[in-house]
Amino acid sequence: MSATPSGTQVDQELAAALFARLAEDLAVVIDRPFAIHSVEVARRREKPVRADGIHLSFRVCVQRNGRAHHGCVLVPLADAVALAAYLLMAPDDVVKTRRLEQQLDRATKDALLEVGNFIAGSAETALRAVLSPDCKASAEGCQGVAAGAKPAFVYADGVELLVATARAQIHTWPAFELCFALPSAALESA
Repeated sequence: MSATPSGTQVDQELAAALFARLAEDLAVVIDRPFAIHSVEVARRREKPVRADGIHLSFRVCVQRNGRAHHGCVLVPLADAVALAAYLLMAPDDVVKTRRLEQQLDRATKDALLEVGNFIAGSAETALRAVLSPDCKASAEGCQGVAAGAKPAFVYADGVELLVATARAQIHTWPAFELCFALPSAALESA
């Protein structure tokens, strides 16, 4: 996998702003702490792959300079389900059980789509703050991604991606890796 380990200064500012905004917004929505630590940034020429279990890919479309750029935020299934359950106002004991589920009911799937909308809103706020007020971001749904598989979003092989990762923790649940991928062309001026 070819990668530039640290990315650019703008990459680092954007990743920090995105993860901070995402944690702040989701903490308010789920009424629980959402912590972010250890943000890392790289430029890669392939989609990120997670080897450690099923993840949900929250697809995001960023509009900038009249062009659409597609990416995603990857969240482990258990943590995505926890976000959805808290959004549905489930208490901690119910969330503990729900985190183990592999088959999701309609209410949870609908709540996950709402989580995707919050993720896109957080992305838009961060992009506008770091890059330009003309940035817009919208959710394009979510889907499960098997361990070792690449997330599905519009992408041409070899296009450079900004890939940012961070250690995240929802409430008192175990920490996990959060991953954001977006074509680096979205960061460039017209």
